[in-house]
Amino acid sequence: MASGWYALPGGEMSGPHPWEELYRMVQDGRVLANDHVWHSSLPQWVPAAQIPQLVPQIPPV
Repeated sequence: MASGWYALPGGEMSGPHPWEELYRMVQDGRVLANDHVWHSSLPQWVPAAQIPQLVPQIPPV
């Protein structure tokens, strides 16, 4: 696969995307927190929510 970020929104692979585009896709709701993402720096596909810079974590109240 080419360098960049990949996503599986709705089970359909999308990418490669630069970081900024993937971030916008999350902010726009095109990629959800439970959708998997992958980059060559990761050992496997992970839910977007596991990338703290991508999906900000809200501390419990």
